[in-house]
Amino acid sequence: MTSTELPLCTFQSDALALEHLLVASWQGEDLLSRPYRFEVVLASLAPLLNEDAMLGVPAHLTLFDTLGAAHPYHGIVTSVEVLDADELYHYCRVVLEPRMSRLRLQRFSEIWLDKNLPELVRDILKHADLTHEGQGSDSTSTQVFDFDLRLRDDDIPHTQASFTCQYEESSFDFLSRLLEYSGCYYFFEQQAEQEALIICSDRSAQPRSLLPVRYRPLDTALNNDLQAVAHSFIRRTVVQPAHVVLQDFSASNAQRSLHSTAPVAAGCVAGNDQAPGPSPAFSGEYGVYGEHFGSNDQGLWLAQRRAQALGCRHRLFQGSGHVVGLRSGRCMALTGHTHPGMNAVYQVLEVHHSGHQPLPATSDDKAPRDTLVRFVVIPAEVQFRPRLDTQKPNVVGVLSAVVDGDDCGKPLLNQHGCYKVRFPFIRHQKPGTRGSAWLRMASMSAGSSHGMHFPLLKGSEVLVSFLGGDPDRPIIVGSVPNSENPNRVNEKNATQSGLSTAGGHFLAIDDQPGAAHMQMGAPGGSTTLTLGNGEIAGAQLRTNAHLHLTSSSLHHEVPGVYSMSMGTGEPPPASGSGPEPDAAEPAQPAEPKKPLGNLNTGSHWGGPSWLNLGAKADYSNAPTFSAALKTATVQSDASFGALKLSLTGQATSVAMNTSGVSASMSFNGIDYTYSTTKKDCSKVSDQSVLITRLQSSVTQLRGDLRDVEVKTYNMAANESITLVCGDNSIEMNALGVRIVAGHILTLKGDTVIEGNAFVNGNLTVHGKTTTETATVSRTLSVDTASVNTLNADAATFSTPYIPPVPLEVQAQAAEKQAEFDALSQTVKGLTESLNMVANLALEPVEKFSPLDLPV
Repeated sequence: MTSTELPLCTFQSDALALEHLLVASWQGEDLLSRPYRFEVVLASLAPLLNEDAMLGVPAHLTLFDTLGAAHPYHGIVTSVEVLDADELYHYCRVVLEPRMSRLRLQRFSEIWLDKNLPELVRDILKHADLTHEGQGSDSTSTQVFDFDLRLRDDDIPHTQASFTCQYEESSFDFLSRLLEYSGCYYFFEQQAEQEALIICSDRSAQPRSLLPVRYRPLDTALNNDLQAVAHSFIRRTVVQPAHVVLQDFSASNAQRSLHSTAPVAAGCVAGNDQAPGPSPAFSGEYGVYGEHFGSNDQGLWLAQRRAQALGCRHRLFQGSGHVVGLRSGRCMALTGHTHPGMNAVYQVLEVHHSGHQPLPATSDDKAPRDTLVRFVVIPAEVQFRPRLDTQKPNVVGVLSAVVDGDDCGKPLLNQHGCYKVRFPFIRHQKPGTRGSAWLRMASMSAGSSHGMHFPLLKGSEVLVSFLGGDPDRPIIVGSVPNSENPNRVNEKNATQSGLSTAGGHFLAIDDQPGAAHMQMGAPGGSTTLTLGNGEIAGAQLRTNAHLHLTSSSLHHEVPGVYSMSMGTGEPPPASGSGPEPDAAEPAQPAEPKKPLGNLNTGSHWGGPSWLNLGAKADYSNAPTFSAALKTATVQSDASFGALKLSLTGQATSVAMNTSGVSASMSFNGIDYTYSTTKKDCSKVSDQSVLITRLQSSVTQLRGDLRDVEVKTYNMAANESITLVCGDNSIEMNALGVRIVAGHILTLKGDTVIEGNAFVNGNLTVHGKTTTETATVSRTLSVDTASVNTLNADAATFSTPYIPPVPLEVQAQAAEKQAEFDALSQTVKGLTESLNMVANLALEPVEKFSPLDLPV
């Protein structure tokens, strides 16, 4: 290349602005929805050139067409390679890429909540220092900007996501897969000093300018007066699937079948043109599951983009020539082709540049210089969509996270029972409850009106898995203990299983040999229910607060000993000591009808509907109560009446019936009891008894009376009553009253005798004696005597004293004695059994102590 010839390519670095850098060769590619990349071999006369100074600094590559028009590519140098030198020049190879390539240097994990695609793009591009945004449309304005978002307004709502995760990937890969997923693509516009990134979602946002390209085969003469010439232009058509089918599942709309279909052939034509009919060129089905869409409307939107990504590559055109001015994302108009159908307007998908030029003052400086451009285009009316080339990270296994929440001390859940968590892999601490979206938690059971859930508090460590490895679809699979939340079971209680809540409720099961039991408890009243071998073997309910039991009916039975039924409408079954071997087994009572319950009347758990607080079950029972303690073979109990009240306050009460027949009946207003008992033992410390009427026949009653105190005491006998104490007795019968005293009979106080007084023996009176009629059988000696109206200190009777006839007095005495003896013989049997009835007290059996009875 001579000094007077215009170069085909030049390169300039802002870091070495004063250095004269020559371009020896170059090759590069400019692909739609990919950063362009050029490798340039530079030559310099300076042996001490600081090549590394160009790294990361803006640089400019300019290509010239045959007419000398400049076509620049701005960017930064991302690589410098020092090559061998010759006698004159020192060589190096540099790589030029747009500033967007800095995103490859940013690799980390991050999350975004409730963001759409434009918002995500703005956040991502900040990492490449691309902050100035354009006006959002194709314009010839001289405004300088770093990027421009040219998205259709109706596309943006479909890009909204509640949770988006960048997981261990570069920001460039993250941005690329976001754009590919939504069917958006990008290209670059070259401004005066820098490039601008243009992101669009529809071909209407692409530049409208056309580059005319003339077709000239290689065997024809070159026309140097043409700006762009294509020497080769071919078409390649490939078969494609007939349809794209997308399927997915959405937890927020689980009952809906997410299924969307779009024809691929429709992606081969313009939006307003009718898709071609069935053709062998389109066959088969391209199905994808798990594209993460929540509605069929969004699914159709995605399916159309997947179909367009296949359809736009159904017919590709490839060419080469001197077309330096081609840029990806722009259009070209081909003319002069021998096939009329090939002369059309195309949009450029790929441009590949290569060229070389001789350096001045070298041996080959007169060698020809050359440049070649290869390109790939599609019809301009076909909508381009990028392929899903950027692989989405696959999160293998589970990750640790911490449950997030506020400081109220309660679990933080939404209306679906989902949680907020904080992922430890994010770079910066998020504001409260902004560490993640709402995540579902896997449980052992879940259903429309049933399931299991133990709410997690703030700070609990959980393990998070990702559905299909998709970092945008996390789910909590379980919680694990850590140093802050230790395990409830360790080496000290390895035999125990159970659960507990933050409020103090628990259910514990201990499988320790010999002491296996289960205990359930609540903090209110320190209430516990223990089953098994706990403090006692069996069941134990304990509370320090009030105990209230309510049921429709009740049946309680200790087989062979005790039974009680309430509300069942049936008496308790006989529970004797056991039937004889040949006896028929007694019929079991019918099982009580179970009351219908309704634990949860709501559509989901939460609040009062969980425990059905305040609801009352409808009772269905019979107004009966019966209880029996039975150890005999044949027994019968009956109780009738509207009201029966019995109050007993006893410190110790023991009653035993070893044999005999016992029957008790109670009717309204009438009580009847019949009992034949051979032995009855009772010890009563305190007993209050109200008896309106008592009829009893007692053969013998013995007792040791300590004290008897009554307000009113009445005793009646039809034939005879005898009171005996030692040698003294009082006998009362129909013939009279007989008092027998083994010693002196003393009557202290005033004595009034109405009727006749008969004294058989001596009568000595010290004091005043007044009588109306007196008969003395032997001698009457008185100090003062008053007869009728006679009352004086010393008196002389008007008539002399005449002693009675002794034989008459003896006859009367003998007659009275015979009458008493006859009466005593008649009631002799009663005399032996009723000698202590007056005490009205029960005595223990002779030589028997109730304390000796077994408990």
